[in-house]
Amino acid sequence: MITTNDEPATELRPGWAIPPSRHLVEELEFRGLSWAELADEMGYSEQSVTTVLRGRAPITEQFAEALERTLSIDATLWLQLQASYDESLSRLAAEPGMAEDIALLDDIPWRECLKRGWIQKRGTKIERVLELRTHYDVDALCDVKMVHDTAFRVTAGTKASPWAVAAWLQQGEWQAIERRILLGPKQMPEFDRDLFKQIINEIRPLTRAPHFWPKLKSLCASGGVHLECVPQLKKSGANGATKWLDDARPLIVLSSVRKRADVFWFSFFHEVAHVLSGDHQATFIDLDDVSQDDEIEQSADRFAADFLIPSKHYDGFVSAGRFNRHTISKFANAEMIHPGLVVGRLRRDRRIQQNQLSDLLKRVDESQFEL
Repeated sequence: MITTNDEPATELRPGWAIPPSRHLVEELEFRGLSWAELADEMGYSEQSVTTVLRGRAPITEQFAEALERTLSIDATLWLQLQASYDESLSRLAAEPGMAEDIALLDDIPWRECLKRGWIQKRGTKIERVLELRTHYDVDALCDVKMVHDTAFRVTAGTKASPWAVAAWLQQGEWQAIERRILLGPKQMPEFDRDLFKQIINEIRPLTRAPHFWPKLKSLCASGGVHLECVPQLKKSGANGATKWLDDARPLIVLSSVRKRADVFWFSFFHEVAHVLSGDHQATFIDLDDVSQDDEIEQSADRFAADFLIPSKHYDGFVSAGRFNRHTISKFANAEMIHPGLVVGRLRRDRRIQQNQLSDLLKRVDESQFEL
């Protein structure tokens, strides 16, 4: 809750200036007020309010006065917060670690992040560093690899760029946090492992639906699981990831770019396996060049394969040795899954050639992801 004492309720961390929008977002959470409701009560467009709440526009005198009318919090406080933030930016520009962070900019895919709207356009290298620190959620950019090294423990030897992977994963986390704020508090139940195990049985038939994403997100949320889709960055090679957030709920992040449906669904249930494993401390990232020798990842692969097509059913189908459009479609219908998943499994197990039965495969319709 925002306090209205004589001193601005600002917070300052080394290498990080807290924008006034952060305090405003916290106030809305405290009041149970959504962003859209705030915009309506202020008489502003939702886009204008969202731009300020995301820290992409300053709190002006006119905006502060509208906040005062709506929230009964003195406009002076909001202007003090904005002035303090601007002053912090100037101070941070002169800090000792800034030169080291500027030197790292060539390694960071900031242009891709900018193109996708994950960071703001900044005119100087100093402003770019501050923007990237905010996106990566670190005090200094040199901390990024150290923070995310633990995520690579299950993918030793990967050629993926840690900067790209970290940016991709962090964007998924920001999307989950923002969606939670947009919807308002208490819109998602606490994570319930037993309930989620039941829910994934309802999810499996969605493999046959062309536009499954809204329903998939809704079902995951009903079990207390955040689900986000973030397109890959170059050199990230990320298919999916699992991370536990500060609200004690798991986050699954998936990438859909140019994905076949069978690959997408295999990645999803692979991450589900990590959620159900109960390891709340680890972050798991499923990369294109993941080591095949890691037992944790192999176990998740087995879970995904067996859940999509139960082994006892699959083994019986394979033993017949007849793999054509008719037999595959008939088997898929009996299993209530898309036939492309059967083709993908047969290819992965080298039961058929990699170019066989391609007409039964399908691509994920990316328009449904609201990217």
